[in-house]
Amino acid sequence: MKNRLKINWLSILVTFFCSSCYGNTSDRNKSNNGDTLKLAARVTQTLYKDTSVVDIERLQDDVVNLLKNSSFEDGNRFWSGSLDLDNNIKRTGKASGVYRTSRPSRNELFVQKIEGVKGGDLLVFSGWMKGNNISTKALNSEKGATIFVQGFNSLGKYIKGEFSVALTGTFDWTYVKGLYSVPEDVSNVRFGFFLRHESTGEVWFDDLSVTKQSAGQTNVKRANISMVESHGSSKEKGSVYIDGRGFTVKDGKRFFPLIIYLGEGPKAGNWANSEDHLERISSTGFNTIMSYYYGSRPDIDYFFSTAQKFNLNVVFNLKDLHDGLQTYRDIEKPALSVANDIVSKFKNEPNLLAWYINDELGLGKYSSIKSMYEMTRSQDGNHPVFQVENRIESLRYLSDLSDVIGTDPYPIVSKNVNSLKMVSDWTDATVSLANQDKKGVWQVIQLVDLSFHNNRDARAPTLKEIKNMCYQAIISGAKGLSFYNYHWLWYGFNKDGKKEFSKIAFTRRWPDIQKLVKELNEITPVVLQDSIVAIDLRGKQTEVKFKCYKEGDNFILMIANPDNVQRDLSIHIPKHFKKGYNSLSRKTKINFSGNEIQLKVAGLESGFVVLEPMSL
Repeated sequence: MKNRLKINWLSILVTFFCSSCYGNTSDRNKSNNGDTLKLAARVTQTLYKDTSVVDIERLQDDVVNLLKNSSFEDGNRFWSGSLDLDNNIKRTGKASGVYRTSRPSRNELFVQKIEGVKGGDLLVFSGWMKGNNISTKALNSEKGATIFVQGFNSLGKYIKGEFSVALTGTFDWTYVKGLYSVPEDVSNVRFGFFLRHESTGEVWFDDLSVTKQSAGQTNVKRANISMVESHGSSKEKGSVYIDGRGFTVKDGKRFFPLIIYLGEGPKAGNWANSEDHLERISSTGFNTIMSYYYGSRPDIDYFFSTAQKFNLNVVFNLKDLHDGLQTYRDIEKPALSVANDIVSKFKNEPNLLAWYINDELGLGKYSSIKSMYEMTRSQDGNHPVFQVENRIESLRYLSDLSDVIGTDPYPIVSKNVNSLKMVSDWTDATVSLANQDKKGVWQVIQLVDLSFHNNRDARAPTLKEIKNMCYQAIISGAKGLSFYNYHWLWYGFNKDGKKEFSKIAFTRRWPDIQKLVKELNEITPVVLQDSIVAIDLRGKQTEVKFKCYKEGDNFILMIANPDNVQRDLSIHIPKHFKKGYNSLSRKTKINFSGNEIQLKVAGLESGFVVLEPMSL
């Protein structure tokens, strides 16, 4: 979720010999605390219409390799750059491609254009790498040997790229695989491999491959497996699983996660362990935290015990433990090994809710995400695995690699926002994917002011807007909410327009969060009962989102108008009711006529109405 820094790719040359592409993973920059922002992609992205899940491992194998001279049997023909060959060290055939450098600023890219590709195609790119003493002094940047695919439009403008996991240290032949979903406006696609900027050492490449699955071919019959259902009947204390309706079950009871993301507090210390901050979060009504600050830090046990003291569950962050990332700095020890040790040691913590393995890493990291998921599920059969993506078209290829999925629509990207419909659109698509395998959906809600990240026209969401986003997500089927984030609430702008730590900014915003979470804790027990009432829409279609639940003798009607204009809603309910307690503003008018209810829903209105039965 994250540092959405818009990157200027216009300067990238078609030949790829440009340093600006060395330090980016799937168009993302990452800060040291693991936050990510992809504002450019989020603003321009249209909703991906196909939400059928694709099982990558079941795609047909007998497809043509689109690369020429992929195993270097014909020297370095078809590859740009002065690539050396090695006839002694190779995986197959007569030779491999090898790159050696002791000068980190000299690194070169080796590229080949891919023919016969069009928008909508899925590319599966892969290869084998062997490394010797691949190292860097720039530990806080992306590092190592990697392969990639990038796409450009007809004018040569960069559109999108995906990079595989990058490997460091000394290692034998290792297979890596990534995916690239070709955007509709891409007409020029290139595959390449290189040693990242500021990295030194030797790397051999061999048996490279790019295969294509055309639009429509990816809808293959999927294996009927669900790692969630496999432990769905567990009664072991501390176990967490996703039931057949997508709800989280903890200690045998349904549970609605209200998660808040934490980072490192530059002025207040490590907020993940600060008792003042955790007490505030807990007393507000959040029940779970996810800290970017954690990963392989030495005081994980203290983190769990401190969170437990305040009755907070933990979604534990493993998403930074992928080789080559800016956030993983141990270049001698494989990241998966470190993650394995953490899962093995802390899988029995009583307040562990889930493992977090992917935060918008993108399709290029497919093989690394897959390995992380398989390791985690193998080590711990009692807790689900959670991942978040910011592209629906990516999630349909990755959803098999977790038990809970989420997307993070952030609609407040300017000062004047007239619609929040992005939230229900994305949640509808995410739930559609999840329902195919009975997975959970914990949708991410925007708390942050995106103007902190070079989008100077943005602003912080208002309480009204945040509440509306929450109701849209719940009505669309989310079974948990994750709020991004706590630590940015402590920032404001100084008189020079620069971001700075500000207790005043936090004091101004936190009361709104308290009001919001209080209301969410009123309605989530109703959602957990899952007693949905079928009600009929009268008259013309409406943009107002609604869902009705039964609680005892009452009905609970939840509504959300995603647009900043009044909308009409007319519904038919099975019995005669009268209006009881509600959380709507006075601007929304409700009239009853027999079994029909007519509402004039104010712009961006959201909330619930208790419908009490009338005795006739």
